Amino acid sequence: MPGVKGNFGDELNDWLWNRLAPETFAESSDPTLFLGIGTILSANLPAAPRYVVFGSGVGYGPPPIDRCRGDRWQVYGVRGELTQRLLDLPTDRAMSDPAILLAACPELRNASSTRRGIAFVPHWKSMNYGFWNAVCQAAGIRLIDPCQDAKQVIRQIQDAELVIAESMHAAIVADTFRVPWIPVLLSPEVSAFKWRDWASSLALPYAPVQLPASSFIEATRTHLVRYVNPEIGLEPERAALLDPEALIESYLRSNGNDDRTPGQGLARWGEIVLKRLSRVERGLRLSRSVRIEQCAASLRRAASGPSHLSTDRSHADALSLTQERLARLCRAESAPT
Repeated sequence: MPGVKGNFGDELNDWLWNRLAPETFAESSDPTLFLGIGTILSANLPAAPRYVVFGSGVGYGPPPIDRCRGDRWQVYGVRGELTQRLLDLPTDRAMSDPAILLAACPELRNASSTRRGIAFVPHWKSMNYGFWNAVCQAAGIRLIDPCQDAKQVIRQIQDAELVIAESMHAAIVADTFRVPWIPVLLSPEVSAFKWRDWASSLALPYAPVQLPASSFIEATRTHLVRYVNPEIGLEPERAALLDPEALIESYLRSNGNDDRTPGQGLARWGEIVLKRLSRVERGLRLSRSVRIEQCAASLRRAASGPSHLSTDRSHADALSLTQERLARLCRAESAPT
């Protein structure tokens, strides 16, 4: 299934599967819809006669109406325990985010032996409304644009000593290549559910550092998102403390009866207006200098805080399990019918 254009996490699907299992994922006329990397298990999935799920997760919008059960569904694994519990799947269906398989790609193993500096990877939407390039320059931190080519983003993450991540897949890639990372939060649209879903698969916490908006339009958009859907998002403290069942209940209250995903929280016309206003604000350099300095200071403070990295044992176990599930998928999906 195609991901969000310009979001490197979703675009991993464009080449990773053909790289790891070319015979299984070769183009064909098979109408099966493959659901791999991404927060894409929702009621808004395109209609298909059959779905194959390998590591996808819930996190935006109501879950599939039939909860991924029935003759149309073949579930080899979902991203984590929260998705498995919410969909009421067998416990052995929980695995980890399949982007961990990047560690098995030979061309990505030879990372730079000299890692340098701190990198910040915002969520792809934050690039549309914020002044994060200017903030990072002021903070002395390297900005990695998540809308670049996926392999380019991966290489830049590999070369960092520390990654500050609003983008979940930036944290996943960092952890995969054993680069410490720190989660941060800018927008209520970033799903605490999806982060906790993945983090639990590696016995990691999710307690993001809240960063201020870097622009007036970014701040305005956050207020409008909460106005349109007051239930959207969780404060970082609540996201870290809720037990799995309470987090699932909170998620369903926010999404169970709403056919909009958080990415559609604002009406389309609202997004167009805000993007145009954002271009205007980018020209008012003097009006944004104080805000940028405040954000730069917040980013530096975040970088000095505690970082995360899964244990070598947890990482090896999750990688081994994901590889075993992929081998099972290849055997089953390549078998003659």
